[in-house]
Amino acid sequence: MPCFRSSRSGQILSRLPSLRATVEGSVAGESTADEEEMPPGFWEYALRDSDLARGQRRILQVATPFSPQGGKKIIIARVGKDANVYAFDYMCPHLGVSLADGKFGVTKDGCTIQCSQHNSIFNIENGKCEDWLPGGGFNVLQRMVTPAVNLVTYPTLIRDGNVFVDMSQAKTRGNFEDWVEDRPKMKK
Repeated sequence: MPCFRSSRSGQILSRLPSLRATVEGSVAGESTADEEEMPPGFWEYALRDSDLARGQRRILQVATPFSPQGGKKIIIARVGKDANVYAFDYMCPHLGVSLADGKFGVTKDGCTIQCSQHNSIFNIENGKCEDWLPGGGFNVLQRMVTPAVNLVTYPTLIRDGNVFVDMSQAKTRGNFEDWVEDRPKMKK
């Protein structure tokens, strides 16, 4: 059964009656025709849909299966032609630099974010690295020793005016010490 926890309170969502009813209905073996069940996963309440306008991003701390009381820092953004909501890791997979100041863009392959430190570009729809350490100078040396790495993205779901993020694929708690253990290893 999916977990419905609020990262802000650490308790089952009680202020969302329809979701609570869905959860209680699935526990009791009942289902209602007018309510959809949440897909499998570790779905975390992130914010109200109305609190994220087109072109905006929010930095949030959300629970993961490894840290149910919160601890993974992610970015949620509403960008692109269709103003879809995307969630992805707060830190660039290269050196752990914050993507909070990253520049959003749109390519033929989808919505992207550009790291403000070394200009790597990541597709925020699927995490694919579009351009790893572009340009000359120090980036040339870094490309020789550091393989390209994709950005971790998380599925989002808007239900009853609330944005939820599936954190079931989160690997670390999201702090720098944990990230250091999972960072890209140098080429041999």
